[in-house]
Amino acid sequence: MVVLPTLIQRTGRTDLGLLREAAFRLRHHEVVYDLAQPNEHTKPPLATLVALILTVVPQWFQERGFDLLNILAFLAWGRRYALSRRHLLVGVLFTLNAWNAEIRLGQYNLFTLWGILWAAEGTSPLRGGGLALALLFKPVNLVFLPWVACHGENRRQLLLSTAAAFAGLALLYIGLFGTVVFWNDHLTWWRFIPTSVNKHLLRDDNYGLPSLFAQFGVNQLQNLWLFLGLGAAALIARREKSEALTWTAIVCIAVSPMAWLQNYSLLLGSNLLWLTQFLKTRSRKMVAALLLIEVFHQGWNPTLKPYLGPFSDVRIPLLALLVASLFAAVDLHSARHSDKRLASD
Repeated sequence: MVVLPTLIQRTGRTDLGLLREAAFRLRHHEVVYDLAQPNEHTKPPLATLVALILTVVPQWFQERGFDLLNILAFLAWGRRYALSRRHLLVGVLFTLNAWNAEIRLGQYNLFTLWGILWAAEGTSPLRGGGLALALLFKPVNLVFLPWVACHGENRRQLLLSTAAAFAGLALLYIGLFGTVVFWNDHLTWWRFIPTSVNKHLLRDDNYGLPSLFAQFGVNQLQNLWLFLGLGAAALIARREKSEALTWTAIVCIAVSPMAWLQNYSLLLGSNLLWLTQFLKTRSRKMVAALLLIEVFHQGWNPTLKPYLGPFSDVRIPLLALLVASLFAAVDLHSARHSDKRLASD
């Protein structure tokens, strides 16, 4: 009911509209990557190719279909960690602000996450297509690859399937637009992305570590964040499968050069995991973690910035996430050691 106004009002579905417009431009051989737009299209050419389907489906059906799939993906993501319907509801309430933005903008963070899950847990030889799409539409999803490699089934089949999906899309692109256009479009995109990132890096609604560091003049790490994220994800991947997935989602948000509020909808899994841990231990650290998420994510609104004085330029949702993650990590680590001691006794 809380997201009902977003579903029934014409709130734009801005990001879906950008994708649709880029697909129309590609279809009509027009310029796809244009920095003159306030919010430009940034997806790689093969992702734009997949989006050509949006040019033949009526806009109303696109938006309602996206809304429905968004709801199903969000609730299915929560069901992986929820102990009951009531537990799931509480977790949703902790993540509602970000999820509302996900629906309102027509975003696909949750869709790409399910492409990753299908790749890791499915058995179909087509599951590499899900991974390919997840990487094309959200290149920062590369940080999930260590988790997929560590916990995925039949990794050789997955590797071949993913390579086949990329090759098939490349051949389709060449078949439709020609070899020269294929290479030119990819080179244009490769040169375009750094400029686009720099354009948005200092926006005060960009809640990622690259944006935070750039705000204080530390731009040297800009090209290293993805590698730092991959390193962190590789260390995390060896943990228990479900827990590792939630921590990897947090890393994915933190290292993204464009981490908007809707990206934080991926926190539903960690919120439910932390809530479960609190119900088991009643730990004060976990209470602090959950309160930080509730107050500074659910209560966060950019219109509050003028009232924050010297803290107005601080990435509040990001800092809340980092501190909450620290509290939660310490508590989970303590709980594991306590369980080991009990087992040894």
